[in-house]
Amino acid sequence: MTLPRLLLASVALLSLAACSEKAKEETSEAAGAVAEDAGAVAGEAGAAVEGAADATGAAVEGAAADAGAAVDAAGTKAEAAAADAGAAVKDAAKDAKADAGKALEKAGEKLQK
Repeated sequence: MTLPRLLLASVALLSLAACSEKAKEETSEAAGAVAEDAGAVAGEAGAAVEGAADATGAAVEGAAADAGAAVDAAGTKAEAAAADAGAAVKDAAKDAKADAGKALEKAGEKLQK
């Protein structure tokens, strides 16, 4: 090989080696950026899941409280209805007793005639 060809080959090899180093650095930087982005996305996803879990827990607690209040209200209404029914039965029994008394009086009067 002649000296100019050897020199040209050496320069080409050095240029190629320099490009290779630069490519390695850029690839490394890009990989680091991707890793940082992936970490940030994972953190945001974790925060979103935690927020959703908190919101779901609060909704369940609210629904349980509403259900408890509805049961209490239904119990109060049932007690009032039972009291009303008891009063109605007592009134009906009193009326039936009065009607029976009147019927017995009329029967007694008919027997005396």
